[in-house]
Amino acid sequence: MNIHRLYGRTFAALLAGTLGAAIAPEAHPLELLNETLSFNTARQSIWSDGDAFDFSYSQFFGATSPRKTSVYDPRAVSGKVEIKVLPDFDWYVNPYFSLTTEVRAGIEVGANIHGGSIDANLDYAVAISAPGTIVRGEYFNLDAVATAQRSSAFATRPASASAWVDGILDVYAQSFVRFQTARDLGDHDYRLTTTLANVDVRKEIVSFNRDESGRLRIIGAGDVGGVGSSFTLPAAALNGSTSVTAGDWRVAANGALSGDTLSGTGRTTLVTADIDVDQFLLSGSDVLGTRLRRDFGVIDIDFGYEVVDLDAALSVGLAQRFEVTGDLLMQLTFSDVVRLEGLGEATEWFGRIDELPAIAVLGDEVRVDTQFLVDATLSNQTGITFGASLDLTVLELFARASYDVSYFGADRRGQFLNARYGPVYQWSADGSLLEIPVFDSEFELGGFQAVSGGSFVLTAVPEPHTVGLVGAGLVVLLLATRRRRH
Repeated sequence: MNIHRLYGRTFAALLAGTLGAAIAPEAHPLELLNETLSFNTARQSIWSDGDAFDFSYSQFFGATSPRKTSVYDPRAVSGKVEIKVLPDFDWYVNPYFSLTTEVRAGIEVGANIHGGSIDANLDYAVAISAPGTIVRGEYFNLDAVATAQRSSAFATRPASASAWVDGILDVYAQSFVRFQTARDLGDHDYRLTTTLANVDVRKEIVSFNRDESGRLRIIGAGDVGGVGSSFTLPAAALNGSTSVTAGDWRVAANGALSGDTLSGTGRTTLVTADIDVDQFLLSGSDVLGTRLRRDFGVIDIDFGYEVVDLDAALSVGLAQRFEVTGDLLMQLTFSDVVRLEGLGEATEWFGRIDELPAIAVLGDEVRVDTQFLVDATLSNQTGITFGASLDLTVLELFARASYDVSYFGADRRGQFLNARYGPVYQWSADGSLLEIPVFDSEFELGGFQAVSGGSFVLTAVPEPHTVGLVGAGLVVLLLATRRRRH
């Protein structure tokens, strides 16, 4: 084949490829990164930024004697035994005594306080893509998108306090005895170890909310009250028509994703008062209802009626509403200098993922390393709530009768009447009366760790005018070669 013809075809192919690259349509976007990232934080305060307040105290008051060993080591004793009918012999004894003791007796006072905390995880799906063609020196935009995931959640731990006093008795005593004999008696080593006392007793004297029980316990009286306890006011107060039940001050909330925000609400009832309104108004009179019980030996009768029964319940509670919002921050580290629109040349960028500026690659390619952080805020709205309910019953009667008979050494028991009538009319209603805000604040939620993402490479092609110059040069070179051949 003619060498000039070969050159011509080669230049034609190069020219076609170069011009084709210059006028080719824009390629599809290139996916560079697609990851799911999880950010976690724990034991952060629900009242202000920073770690939750925790306090622990434990102090012993009493007598303490650390373990010690007392030794009695008398001098060895020796002698000679003379027996007329037997040869004389010598004897030797070396005794050793020790006593090990340890004593601890008194009371231990302890307390724990937790100010209230939140644990949270924020999960994001991150996708980064670039234009199919990146032109060297020209600005382009990376398409970076972060989407919050349904797996994101939070859980709060309520503020709590506990205290206790324990009685402690710890006594240990051990003895050790050794006798060594030698000479004509023979060599012997006698040892004896005896535990004289080993007492380790701890008893609770008084405690409140120990082990998060919400109860008050006193030695000798046991559980004396606390969360869930109910008592009736004396007859002198509201005609004995009211009972009060202690609720639980501990309120916790679990948050789930709603839109781009994690939100959750916790409620608890602090105290409830149940009032028999008709008994209160009538000063305990049975004009609107009564109950009669009679035991006639063989037959027991239980009869009662209510013309009007009106009951009310008043409650005081605590409500907490939490919201967690987060912005994903991204740090890009470039292996070579790039140009960032509005910022100039740089090898690093940090900011919100949706605020990434346009980038210009100055060389052939640049490697990009990613790292992500989350900027989160916590909103806490706490209030005291008041609620009420009413229950009205009109005309209700009941009658029960049972028998208890013994004959021929056998007991026969049973019920032969169990009748109820009504109520003729029944009505009930309940609702929230009002809520008094006691705390409302928004602050930074910290403690989240940085997460390293993947890496990707941005590859650039020459600028269009460079492509044009190369193409023109190839044309000139091809024409010059053909002219030389002719």
